[in-house]
Amino acid sequence: MLARALALNVLLLSTALFWCLPVLAHPHVWVSASASFKFNQSELLRIGLRWQFDPFFSQVLITDFDESGDGSLDDKETAAMKQQIFTSLQEFDYFTHVNASGQKVQFDRVENFFTETNDGELVFVFDLVIAEPIDVSVTPVNVSLYDPSIYVDIMFLGDTPVNVLGTGGANCSWKFTDGAEVQSESWFLTPQQIHLTCGGP
Repeated sequence: MLARALALNVLLLSTALFWCLPVLAHPHVWVSASASFKFNQSELLRIGLRWQFDPFFSQVLITDFDESGDGSLDDKETAAMKQQIFTSLQEFDYFTHVNASGQKVQFDRVENFFTETNDGELVFVFDLVIAEPIDVSVTPVNVSLYDPSIYVDIMFLGDTPVNVLGTGGANCSWKFTDGAEVQSESWFLTPQQIHLTCGGP
């Protein structure tokens, strides 16, 4: 189907577009995001993410996977979308770039994936489980959401773009900073970054 082909082009092949002509190096899909950092004591265990897609791309995906035609996605339809669209983003770390002391943080798995709609826009909600928990009281963490091809634009937006949850989270604070520049020969991207620290009384 045409809609599915478009969705796959955007979400499965966007990183390949990193090397395309400069005219393609601008967003075609927009995502409003929020993040929840989930702690046990001072250890960061997982990052919960919420992605809300722009109206056009939401309509593309809902139309293609909503087999019942009720304007929403049931469990079966969500499972199909996860398998055909979302799971393939594992190769790109789900556009989620985390580092601690300059070292890339690896994810072990995705949990609690589901979809919903908000004002007619499709939302992905999921947890990224960190392979080795990070003691943020010792090692601050930086988190950026970006597609290096700039085909998908992801920004932390809304009244509460960041939450810190769990025991130990009360001693943590965060701020937005500029992330490390990502560039090619023809363009560059300075991603929005969350700088997370924990400690103090």
